[in-house]
Amino acid sequence: MNLEAREGENVATQKEFVSVETDPFKNSTRTLSYRYGFHTPSAEVNFHIGRYEDTNSDTLYFKFDLKASDENEPPGWDSVTMESITFLCDQEAVNPRKTNSELGAHGHEGDTYWKTGSAYCYFGIDDFKKICNAKDTEVRFYNKVGYTDLSDEVEFETQSMCRLFYHEVYDNSTFTELVESVRENRKKYIKNFFDSDAGNVILGIIALVILGFIIKGCMSLFS
Repeated sequence: MNLEAREGENVATQKEFVSVETDPFKNSTRTLSYRYGFHTPSAEVNFHIGRYEDTNSDTLYFKFDLKASDENEPPGWDSVTMESITFLCDQEAVNPRKTNSELGAHGHEGDTYWKTGSAYCYFGIDDFKKICNAKDTEVRFYNKVGYTDLSDEVEFETQSMCRLFYHEVYDNSTFTELVESVRENRKKYIKNFFDSDAGNVILGIIALVILGFIIKGCMSLFS
């Protein structure tokens, strides 16, 4: 089952940390987190968290997209074939209930050859809570080439993504300190951007557009 197949006339809603799409034809709802990425020695990996609900199921999953490239020869399919991911949560190994991998496209851009693959890793909600609540988290990513222990930064960002998703989708009374921290950092980023030269340029463009509408309106009064 393709959990992310789109249907016409769906209702899409953008929330603070997730996007929600409702399909009235299937009576289903799909909720997606933002995307995050990292690199292994053999591939570039991007992923997000999703929840798919319909009348018969309620499925929580991670969706991974892999891309391998090489300037000398086509990379092997093993590089983009994900096998699993393990979260070591306070020394307890948490694994997906199931992982489904698919090979994707292949081609070349100039002298660079590339291949893609994807995978769904399905988790139970209790195991997802362990990932969210762990005080110490380590993550190991497996593909057919081998495994990669993710960096501390990637592990922190991955757990933060999980916590924000759980807060937005399951229980908005949880992880409130993280939520407020993200909001505050977002405000600082926006303020610093508009205080910068690039921000001033954008404000100038907006002002010119508004001025153009005013001038056009005044000219229409005298025409």
